[in-house]
Amino acid sequence: MDRITVFITEDESIVREGLRDMIPWNEYGFEFVGDAPDGEMALPMLRRLKPDILITDIKMPFMDGITLSQIIRRELPETRIIILSGYDDFEYARKGIELNIDQFLLKPITKSEMIRALETAKAHIEEEQEQRHYLEQYEQELKKYERFSRRDFFEKLVDGSLSVQEIYEQAEKLQLDLTAEQYNFVVFTLQDVREGTFSSSAENTLNRLLNDFLRYPDYLFFHSSLLSYALLIKGEEGRIETLTQRSMETIRSRCEASETPLNWYVAVGTPTSRVSMLAQCYADANHILAYRHLFPHEHVLTSEILQVEREAGSAAVMDAMDPSKIDPMILRGSFDKPLVLVAAIAFALIGAALAVVSIRRIFTGEFDFVDDNGNVIIPDDLPEDEE
Repeated sequence: MDRITVFITEDESIVREGLRDMIPWNEYGFEFVGDAPDGEMALPMLRRLKPDILITDIKMPFMDGITLSQIIRRELPETRIIILSGYDDFEYARKGIELNIDQFLLKPITKSEMIRALETAKAHIEEEQEQRHYLEQYEQELKKYERFSRRDFFEKLVDGSLSVQEIYEQAEKLQLDLTAEQYNFVVFTLQDVREGTFSSSAENTLNRLLNDFLRYPDYLFFHSSLLSYALLIKGEEGRIETLTQRSMETIRSRCEASETPLNWYVAVGTPTSRVSMLAQCYADANHILAYRHLFPHEHVLTSEILQVEREAGSAAVMDAMDPSKIDPMILRGSFDKPLVLVAAIAFALIGAALAVVSIRRIFTGEFDFVDDNGNVIIPDDLPEDEE
């Protein structure tokens, strides 16, 4: 534990220097940090040093001990205050009680009296520090539990395992207001272009996005899968489109402003007025997001953009596959689908540059990725991966 810091304010230099020099501060677990001849001189020093204990005379020129204590009680409420006085004055004692002064000592003060007063103050400080430590631990554990409960709720919400009644009951327990006329999902993923993983730059961008969306009750932000995140958007029917567009533009601007280049994609689902359809809305958004492997130049993916790509000549390829099966990023748990596991292994072995070619050939039946013994097959005629 750090040493308890002490500051002395006393207009009589003999008393001030005597207190400073007669106490073996280090021996008793204290650190003497400064002194001043009156409250006026002491105040700026106290604001800067923020000592654990203030020892102050009660009668001083320019600013007395009572006035100084009033200010310190207001600005530094955790500082313990020991008042020194040469007068056994009831009025001073009464004011000290009103200010919740810790101790009131009469001059002349012996070394042993001062040490006892300091140790009493120190014991109270250490007790408060221990209580704060336990409270901080409790709050951290509570936050961990709340984060787990919140993520568990959203996982069940988007996989369709909750009834409408269960959705509202669990949301109420988590203090999540789901009441709205209409809903939609925006899902996005981001990682460092050069490192190909979740870098500090990506983390900083994500934290900025989290702060952006936490400011508005229309957005509920959650971690949806390995490197993917989701926004549940809720609001009046006439505002959902505006809220959705605003969220996607926020994601775009934050990602484009990143310290290092990010590989980012965002997709939007189909609005729904029913809580019971939220799982399907989320599935629609994830389905669209998976097309980023086919169209890596499109960072913002919508059903309208996919229709443009279809009309541009990609219809045959798009119709021949289920993009959700080639995207291991959207998995939230274990690889419980053999086909998805194969796709995940293929991406790891072949590399992202071969994604379009290999995906098309797997799902149009030109070759299989797994032989009869369950071994992954890499055909000889695949093009070399490009940097």
